Amino acid sequence: SSDLSSPPRSPPWSTTPAAAGETPGGLELLAGAVELWRLVDAARAERIAAAVHRAAARPGAPVRFEREDCLELAELLPGIERAMSPLVDERWRLRPGVEVDVDRALPSIVDRFRGAEPAAMVANGMSMVRGLANLFERAVAVHGDVVVSS
Repeated sequence: SSDLSSPPRSPPWSTTPAAAGETPGGLELLAGAVELWRLVDAARAERIAAAVHRAAARPGAPVRFEREDCLELAELLPGIERAMSPLVDERWRLRPGVEVDVDRALPSIVDRFRGAEPAAMVANGMSMVRGLANLFERAVAVHGDVVVSS
């Protein structure tokens, strides 16, 4: 059953002809993606960071990821589940014996999911990366841009 007295929930981005997605706090989400990828593939993490820095360096606000950026991030962001599998279980929680200083390695994720247990922060971060991957893949599919705010 649904509560009809509340407005329907909408996603944190909207689809427009100019932008395939708009998301508030997107730069922090992308910083978290870089942090997670850095745990398992530093070169890939640096490529993601470079794409974010290029888009953020363009004049104007908010930050707009144009077609080339979207293509690159749609290639780089997916696959975190497979890449993290040596570190996490099927619920994306750190495996017993895996030591990750979450506060040090994942500061953006810790800040975003403050209050969650460390193992759950990794799962939340992985879910966030999966959502970002979907957003950039959608942008590529509709030939749109992605606009983020800080």
